[in-house]
Amino acid sequence: MSQQRELDVTKRDRFELLSAYLDGEVSPEERRLVMAWLADDPNAQCLYSRLLHLRQGFQGVCQTPWNSEAGERTASAVVNRLNYRFRLSCMAGLTAAAVAFIGVFSGALNYPMGRFGLVQTSTPPSIEDRLEIVLDQPPIMIPKSAVSTAATPMEEALPSVVESEL
Repeated sequence: MSQQRELDVTKRDRFELLSAYLDGEVSPEERRLVMAWLADDPNAQCLYSRLLHLRQGFQGVCQTPWNSEAGERTASAVVNRLNYRFRLSCMAGLTAAAVAFIGVFSGALNYPMGRFGLVQTSTPPSIEDRLEIVLDQPPIMIPKSAVSTAATPMEEALPSVVESEL
């Protein structure tokens, strides 16, 4: 295990020294050491090329100028969206209030003041106002033409059979 740790520490030290070499932060002695590694060791060459590509990628990202207009456009879009939602909420609330107002004053709502503590009196319906249904008579008259007076085929056959037997 200690041998693995020593190898990890060595790799980390080489990585840090190569990174410092790329940034130009090494002493002349460390520079010679790194150049010797790069000349002899293929692993160091691979790590150096990866760090070089990574550094170039970061430089490309950092060189992109900041566009202050993009931030302003985003902020104004957010504010406009919030204002739009606020306007919709206000319109919905005003519409509901208008409907309630019209309903109360047009009489569409039954007993609008009953919920506010006013006592309402109601008289029971009179006998004349009640709905009554008579069960032995149909609620609508059925026309006579709808009722068939002709005998069914069975009734036509039965009287002849009965008469022939007599």
